[in-house]
Amino acid sequence: MKVFVAFAVLVLLVGCASQSSFSEKQIPAVPEQAPLQPAEPASSAVPTLAQDVSKAQESSIPENQVTGRLREFLVSAANFEFVPSTIEINQGDTVRLKITSGDTRHGIAIQGYDISKELPVNQEVVIEFVADKSGKFPFYCSVFCGSGHSAMKGLLIVI
Repeated sequence: MKVFVAFAVLVLLVGCASQSSFSEKQIPAVPEQAPLQPAEPASSAVPTLAQDVSKAQESSIPENQVTGRLREFLVSAANFEFVPSTIEINQGDTVRLKITSGDTRHGIAIQGYDISKELPVNQEVVIEFVADKSGKFPFYCSVFCGSGHSAMKGLLIVI
């Protein structure tokens, strides 16, 4: 390692000494050129990387969404429970719940978002909305489904 450092210092010193021996007369003159003009702005026909990224983001954003992103959840309703029972999202996200009831007719109601849908057996029901309010919003089975009906609850957390 010491040999390498010594060699590097020696090369540096020799290079500096050889450059200092040149006089200004030995350096060829640079021909005078016209001053550089600022580059023209990119035309709309040639998209920039930023334009490409924004177009890609726009194409993946549903029309009803102002900000945030699309969050999709597969939810099952069966045996007096929702799985998952807790759903956490960011304010501004578009939420798409794909819910299937596996045992009997259920329902889902989300307080604070005016959502209430019936869930027929073995049929996927899609609920989509923009999470425009932050807070904790309970959801529950809105169709009487048996003795455990009152325990069939969940929580939507919007941060």
